[in-house]
Amino acid sequence: MAGSAGVDVYLDGEDLYDDGIYLEGDSGWTDATLEIDGFAKHTIVFEYWNAGNTNTLSDCAYIDQMSWTPSKPATVIVEGVEIPVSWIDEEALPFVETSGGDYETAAKSVAANGENAVWECYVNGVDPTNAADRLLATIEMEDGEPVVRWTPDLNEGGTKNLRVYTVEGKTNLVDRSWGPTNESTRFFRVRVEMP
Repeated sequence: MAGSAGVDVYLDGEDLYDDGIYLEGDSGWTDATLEIDGFAKHTIVFEYWNAGNTNTLSDCAYIDQMSWTPSKPATVIVEGVEIPVSWIDEEALPFVETSGGDYETAAKSVAANGENAVWECYVNGVDPTNAADRLLATIEMEDGEPVVRWTPDLNEGGTKNLRVYTVEGKTNLVDRSWGPTNESTRFFRVRVEMP
């Protein structure tokens, strides 16, 4: 690259010259690092310019060995459930802070309601920082028949397929096993799983 030439770098259309990210003159091979914050799609553009009159094949700049290293994972997997780190950042940041930035530990922490782990709150659709928030199942009568409903319903009454809800029952609380509900079922629960 000639002395009157250079490379400007743009991140999502913004020139990074003022941040000291550019090449000017005959610099030879140099290492450069660019930190990008956030979970979004980004565009990086390298623009070569030449203020001189040189017009040869060697009048150019070379970029080599580019690599991308994410600073944190996109997801963590706990008990076979893949939880987006972006959800943990938005909904459970206090747990990330108390776990020293360890997302897996944060996801395994007991939520504010004292009943669920943070990862279970993701599956259930409840706020892990709200002590009163939990999955609530109710029995209502509809046209003379009992109907089990739950809130929150992440499938919005069947219009989405974000979770699998299973209503289970048993005849008494001493019985350890849950099974399909039937006429003799006096106790019930709603189990939530990922599809």
